[in-house]
Amino acid sequence: MTTVEAESVEPVAIELELSCSESGQWVAIDHLVGEYGEGATCEEAVRDLIGTLYESRALLRQRREHLSDHLAQQLGVLEASLPDELP
Repeated sequence: MTTVEAESVEPVAIELELSCSESGQWVAIDHLVGEYGEGATCEEAVRDLIGTLYESRALLRQRREHLSDHLAQQLGVLEASLPDELP
């Protein structure tokens, strides 16, 4: 589990799976919402994943009125898990 901290914000816990391919590429996967990030290092993969989660939340917020139940639940998880702004 990785914790992201920002000033004046409670730490955020995101459960993720980290793996490294034979080529040395790291992948961070969040199974709760099904997103992933990639990078040359473990840290880069986690940063990429967190950025992807923020992008997903923004997109889902824009389409809030038209979301399926599954996507509405996914938005709820992202809103509860992420601070308002990227740390």
